[in-house]
Amino acid sequence: MEREKIKEEYEELMKLIAHLKDILSNETLRFDIIKTELSEIKQKFGDERRTEITYLNDEVSIKDLIKEEDVVITISHLGYIKRTSADEYRAQKRGGRGVRGGKTRDEDYIEHLFVASTHHTLLFFTEKGRCYWLNVYEIPEGEKTGKGRAIQNLMQLPPDDKIRAIIDIKDLKDEEFVKSHNILLCTKKGLLKRPVSATLAAPDKPA
Repeated sequence: MEREKIKEEYEELMKLIAHLKDILSNETLRFDIIKTELSEIKQKFGDERRTEITYLNDEVSIKDLIKEEDVVITISHLGYIKRTSADEYRAQKRGGRGVRGGKTRDEDYIEHLFVASTHHTLLFFTEKGRCYWLNVYEIPEGEKTGKGRAIQNLMQLPPDDKIRAIIDIKDLKDEEFVKSHNILLCTKKGLLKRPVSATLAAPDKPA
C-alpha cells in the first residue's frame, strides 16, 4: 500500500511539473491565470474602503516636530539665503581675531543678517511692493561658510524683483498681535503706505 501511495504522489508531482513548465513557456496562459486571480481578489476584497484617511487637523503640525532654537539667517546681494545654528557663531574673548562669518562668490556679499527662532515666520518685502512669507524652519540649513540656496526657488520671486526688507514675526496667526500692529512702507520717492493688517493675518500666498 505504501508503494502505491508513493507511486500516486510521484505521478501527481510529475503532472504539476509539466503544468508549471507549460505556464512558463506559454505567455497567453500566464496572463489568463493573472486575470483569473485578480478577478477572484476583486470579488473577495473589492468592497468600499472601510477606513478613512484624514489629517490630524490642528492636533499635530510640522512646527511641533521642529526643535525651537535661534538660528542666524543670511541673505546675500545676489539672493542666496540660508539658516545656520547660532552655536556655530561662538563667543570670543577680547582681542580675538574673529572667524569667517560667511562665504559668497567674488561678486556677491552678505546683505541681510539677523537672528530668528525656527518657530517664527519671516515677512519678505520686495522693491516692487510685494510681500512674501516663509517659516524659518523652511529655509534650507547650511554651514556659515556655505553659499545657501537661491531665494527664487523658495517663494516664486520674479527674476526682476529683489528683497528689500524683512520682518521677523513670532506668530503670524496670532490675531490679537496682527490687529494691534501695522506695517509702514516708504518708497524711494517718499510715498508712504500702511497696508491693512488683516491681509497678513492668514498667510496662504504672497500678499
